[in-house]
Amino acid sequence: MIATLKTSAKHICFGLLVLLIVLVGLRSGTSPRGSSTLAGLTFLGGPTPSTAGFAFTITNVATSPIAYLACSPQVRSNGVWRDVQIPLGPFRMARLTPRQTGVVVVAAPLSPGAWRVPVLWVNPPTLTIWQKLRLCLTGHFQQANGDFYTNFSTQVLP
Repeated sequence: MIATLKTSAKHICFGLLVLLIVLVGLRSGTSPRGSSTLAGLTFLGGPTPSTAGFAFTITNVATSPIAYLACSPQVRSNGVWRDVQIPLGPFRMARLTPRQTGVVVVAAPLSPGAWRVPVLWVNPPTLTIWQKLRLCLTGHFQQANGDFYTNFSTQVLP
């Protein structure tokens, strides 16, 4: 009985997390003035061609760890950036400790035009699983998972 309740609570929290990420992605729109920095995640330089696609170097400039998820490249068409495409199905967010650097590799989009890489990230709070569960069950899901942000790489021209 208790194991079933725990499993159900995990499914509810996971569903709410996916919904929150989708809502953040829909609200992201364009980055202000092409900015690639927001509080914790920074893109270092431009893309580097690699055998698997294009590599972007990112770093965590915050004083706490962050979790991040690179999305599919976002293409600009007729001067408007298309919606952020969040991966479907289960996915795992990578982590960066303070001042740690990582690499995001993406394949260039097939459609022509300028493109950029959106990266969703969050400063995960340090709560115990029981504190997270209590917050989820009382409807305070955002407090259990932190605030999500979206940062964009500089645009890549064909």
